[in-house]
Amino acid sequence: MSEKVDEMLALLAVTAAGKGRVWIDELESWPIHTHLQFAGHGTASSEMMELLGLETAQKDLVLSLASRTAAEAFCHHLSGTLLHRQRVNGILMLVKLSAVNHLIAIMATDQAEQFFQKGDKKMSEPDSSMQNTEKSHDYGLIIVAVNRGYTEEVMKTARQAGASGGTIIRSRLANAEQAEDFYGMQLDSEKELLVMLVSSSSRNAILDAINSEYGLRSPAQSVIMAIPVEKAFKI
Repeated sequence: MSEKVDEMLALLAVTAAGKGRVWIDELESWPIHTHLQFAGHGTASSEMMELLGLETAQKDLVLSLASRTAAEAFCHHLSGTLLHRQRVNGILMLVKLSAVNHLIAIMATDQAEQFFQKGDKKMSEPDSSMQNTEKSHDYGLIIVAVNRGYTEEVMKTARQAGASGGTIIRSRLANAEQAEDFYGMQLDSEKELLVMLVSSSSRNAILDAINSEYGLRSPAQSVIMAIPVEKAFKI
């Protein structure tokens, strides 16, 4: 096993309900084998869902870890075929990781090397769309952990500031009592995660709008963060 470690990326896919398994099977045909799957639902209205020809707002979220070599080759494959756009009805985001388990990184690097040595599929050729992503960051991923019952209001505010939609995941605030001691306030442990892919040009306006109306000291008690996204694809 090689001790050389490739840079690692996270692939976050939001798909139609029931399509998460289909998406994982697609990834498994490449050297991408570490996945976490979650259930969520979209924020689009019933009228918008009907307009888009979608049957349900329920979503599958799949978080996968891959070496940069494997991730870029896979995305190059996606950009060259229309097949994936008819299969899972969603979006894929690539996020650069600053840290990950060393063993996972070694295994992902080794799997990619062995995979491409076989020659069944080719590594992606460098091109301008792949080379400058670290500097450009045309997209950002906004994550808002908000008290249950406020998600729709937060999404409405985000839309007014430039967001187009998001996905909601049920969650809980861990160690709520210790957090209450630190912040000096009572915190609701029942949370929902609102995940939104936004353009970099509108990111700050959306963050400021949410924090202004639904920040930590508001009844919504929102915890707000943003992560740069290297690339985004329809899938």
